Amino acid sequence: MEIYSLAVEKANELEKELKRLGRWMNKPLPDESFIDMGAFGSRTMTFEQWIQFVLLERIRQIITEKGKFPEAIGENFVMKLYVFEYIRVWEK
Repeated sequence: MEIYSLAVEKANELEKELKRLGRWMNKPLPDESFIDMGAFGSRTMTFEQWIQFVLLERIRQIITEKGKFPEAIGENFVMKLYVFEYIRVWEK
């Protein structure tokens, strides 16, 4: 599967799951939420908001521009750890 088609599919799956969980926001965050937001938006927004307003927006921008996705093996590992910790805490 072509990388952009795969990215569209995965972005749509993320959006669908956030909506299923009732975590999708219909209104944008205030501009201040994007200033000095910290890693994964941890200072100014929830992780779900970061996925919606930062990650998905960036993925869709790269797809539209046929840009290059980052090659971030180290960052990818850090993000996975963050996600697992977030889910562990959220499930309590």
